Amino acid sequence: MVQEHGFAELYDLDADPYEMRNLAGDPEHRGTLKSLWTGLRDAMSETGDFDGSRLVGAVADCRAALP
Repeated sequence: MVQEHGFAELYDLDADPYEMRNLAGDPEHRGTLKSLWTGLRDAMSETGDFDGSRLVGAVADCRAALP
């Protein structure tokens, strides 16, 4: 399956247990996606995973893919 919205994936596992409909590009779920990226960035920063510069670029790429 080709990803239509860059590398970001977001699924409603209750409604779509087989992960057939990627919600990452749906404007209705933009807040959820942003919250998840922010939480990941914060966790990586707190644990010293890396400086976050690659994640900032990844988030920018993800946001650019959103309508």
